[in-house]
Amino acid sequence: MRVAQLIIFGILLPAMLVVGCDHDPNAWRDRTDSLTAYMMMQTFVERRLKSPKSADFPNPLVGQHKHVRHIGDHTYVIDSWVDAQNSFGADIRTRFVGKVQQVSDVEWRLVELAFDE
Repeated sequence: MRVAQLIIFGILLPAMLVVGCDHDPNAWRDRTDSLTAYMMMQTFVERRLKSPKSADFPNPLVGQHKHVRHIGDHTYVIDSWVDAQNSFGADIRTRFVGKVQQVSDVEWRLVELAFDE
């Protein structure tokens, strides 16, 4: 995880926990959450990389609006790229397209994911 993502989680997570103490568990159904969709897709992509620790994605605060499209039913299409090391240790850029769906307040599922190598 990159430093920027750690900073984001460090700021947002405590705020979400405070707000989450007496929140409506169904409130997620009434909003879209492109930023979380983008970050969840990063997690799914990292699981498929040879060297997940080397993964470098576009900045989620700057780029997610260009890479994420909400298509309804709490489902998002993410079209982006990742720079990561391959089996030989060389840094390569790989484009990916996938779908994630929010299925509960805290749960997301991968619908599909394809790499363009």
